[in-house]
Amino acid sequence: MHILEHFSLNCGIKSAEAFIQEDFIPVGCDKFICVNNDHSISSFNYSYWSDVFDIIKPYLDKSDIKIIQIGSPKDQLLPSCEDFRHIQTRHQGAYIINRSELFIGSDIFYSNIASHFNTPGVLLFGPIPPSCTAPFWNKDKFDILCETEKFSYSSKELEKSIDKIKPEDIANAILKRLKIPFETNQHTQFIGQLYDNKIFEVIPNFSPNPDFLKNSFITMRVDYEESDDHIVSWASGRKVNLITDRKINLNLINAIKSSLQVIHFQIPDDCSEEVISENQQYFKTIKKLGINISLFRKTNESIEKLRLYYFDWNVEVLSQNRPDDNILNNKDLFFYSGKLIFSNGKKYPSIEHAVNDLESSSGVNQVVDSELFWSESDHYRIISKSN
Repeated sequence: MHILEHFSLNCGIKSAEAFIQEDFIPVGCDKFICVNNDHSISSFNYSYWSDVFDIIKPYLDKSDIKIIQIGSPKDQLLPSCEDFRHIQTRHQGAYIINRSELFIGSDIFYSNIASHFNTPGVLLFGPIPPSCTAPFWNKDKFDILCETEKFSYSSKELEKSIDKIKPEDIANAILKRLKIPFETNQHTQFIGQLYDNKIFEVIPNFSPNPDFLKNSFITMRVDYEESDDHIVSWASGRKVNLITDRKINLNLINAIKSSLQVIHFQIPDDCSEEVISENQQYFKTIKKLGINISLFRKTNESIEKLRLYYFDWNVEVLSQNRPDDNILNNKDLFFYSGKLIFSNGKKYPSIEHAVNDLESSSGVNQVVDSELFWSESDHYRIISKSN
């Protein structure tokens, strides 16, 4: 039963056309589409809008169509959007939706405002079936995208079902509704669990400009650099997570501790009594400095023995959510990365590219079939391309 029919039944009245008041707000452009990405219900929040807008933005620009985002200031501002999250009332939201070419989102309230005003829409559904909350009026004006048959009805999902909807399918529905010719040649094959977490990583083999990534959170990859010469300059004015597979001078760690959030230490295979004792003392000293330390391994090999030796710490095994073999067997694969890695003054989309100084672009790049590349697969969106 649709939610409006449920309200009607409880109230003992028939559902009918609504009256929705509009409050004027200057928009500043003639043609625009409207998007809402409500933060209040986590499972309704789509994670890959930036990929959708990367696809459609060139087409919208040619047609002189802007993207306006409405909602709450607490909502994450989406890329390529004009910021109207500051609207004071939903009546102003109604004014904007009534004048937009298209409404995009998963919000129950605003989508039904769009249906009332006969504004076409592209709507995403995940935890709740469309039959419950889809637009009640002018249903033929909407494309409903849903990639699940089992609904959690939950406000929070560990793996969000709404994220199963592929960015190119949303882009195709948007441009089709706008009657803009479009045919994508990319097809999403895999999206890693951490792809939507945008991360800056640094191999500290050069010193940055003091204003570069100032006040940002960065991950320093000391496990790919033998020299400590540039660690202090990277820690200055930034918050740092440090990944290392070797012991760093304690005086150096003490000098940057105000910037250090956590040290992730890859424990070695060596289980000799001398190495275990030295490492335990080293970790205890770091802890006394007031610095968080986390131990990890990249494989399960000897993990039970190592956890016994380092019983004072939780030794984590880094899991890899690798693509299926039928995807890996495709030799014509490309990827977008949620990481940006800086090394020797250049930027790269993967640690494989950074370590081997492989040529890359800021957008899509061809997959490199290597163990090092696939070790970061959780940070990739992998696509195939058709001719």
